[in-house]
Amino acid sequence: MQDAEMVLEKLQTVEREVQGPNGNLFMMRVLPYRTEEDRINGVIITFFDITERARAADALKISEERYRAAMQSANMAAWDWDIENDQIVWNDQHFLVLGLDPDSSLKNSAFFFKFVHPDDVQVVSDELTIAVTTTGTYRAEFRIKRADNNKISWMRGYGRVIRKDAEKATRMVGVMYDITENKIMEQQKDEFIAIASHELKTPVTSIKVFAEILQEQFETAKDTQNVELFKKLNGQIDRLTELISDLLDSTKIAEGRLELKRQQVDINGLIKEMSEEVQRTTKKHTIVLKLQDLPEVTADSERIGQVINNLLTNAVKYSPQGADLTILSQKFDKYIKVTISDQGIGVARDARSRIFEKFFRITNPAMQTYPGIGLGLYISAGIIERHGGNVSVESEEGKGSSFSFTLPY
Repeated sequence: MQDAEMVLEKLQTVEREVQGPNGNLFMMRVLPYRTEEDRINGVIITFFDITERARAADALKISEERYRAAMQSANMAAWDWDIENDQIVWNDQHFLVLGLDPDSSLKNSAFFFKFVHPDDVQVVSDELTIAVTTTGTYRAEFRIKRADNNKISWMRGYGRVIRKDAEKATRMVGVMYDITENKIMEQQKDEFIAIASHELKTPVTSIKVFAEILQEQFETAKDTQNVELFKKLNGQIDRLTELISDLLDSTKIAEGRLELKRQQVDINGLIKEMSEEVQRTTKKHTIVLKLQDLPEVTADSERIGQVINNLLTNAVKYSPQGADLTILSQKFDKYIKVTISDQGIGVARDARSRIFEKFFRITNPAMQTYPGIGLGLYISAGIIERHGGNVSVESEEGKGSSFSFTLPY
């Protein structure tokens, strides 16, 4: 009655939520009733059931609260980039992540790049361009200078492109979060590995020398039993030496200290040399060479040989007995390309993006693991990238893999 009296007095519509006897919510609307003679002759009352709408609104509110709490807990800055208009909308967490004043805002990409470390601007820009033009997925690690204290922090960013009509990229949404502590831990781990490797190198070298001396003595004495034992011992020492060498190389690559002794190199000749060495170690596989005429490239012959050896021994390790391995060399406009293919277990789709990461190891569908600690491909990628080239993999599970690298000439 009170609502009706107010409508009749002010001649204005009144709306408010009311609850029915069964708990449902209704939107009650009270409005003046006008006769054909344009006289006010009472009110019209209508009810609209808004129970489902209210429940949806409550669910949305709860979802938003959960999202906000998750972002705050993970210290993640979420963003939505309007690519066409170059406008960025951020969640409130980006103030904390970047050390910004709450009154400021990163409204566009140019303003965001002001906080990116100068040495990393090109990396981030390139990754964004690749995501927008081809892959649709953005991933980058980069440094920023915090706005509040000018300290350098490491960030990891992920994003996914949204396309209009499955073609034109219109938006990209993603997150960014601080990984500085992880980077510090990685650096400490690399320093430990470097120190441990250096400390191991000298005693292992001494053990190798003494083992070879003893083997020679047993050979002179024609003690075949001990000669065989020492051959096995020397083989295991060689494996340990290779492991130490890989650990040292991995720390050099991580710290950007990998030195190259560049000279003019015949890549086809190097392929033949490495394939002959690997072929001598396996009678279960045949290495097939398909080599095009190549120009010489300026490179570190020993390091490129290391890459070819790594890829070939991996192909042997992951291929079934009797399967051929193929090495293909090709010349392109400004670079040469070498591809080593096997008929092995292949690489799962979700593992391909991580295959060149440090300590990453693949397993077959039966979860069988293979010898090694996951450094060969990481080192190979580091060597090739140091030469200005690229590494890549194409694979199909159960049918084999093709690992390729390029070198400019």
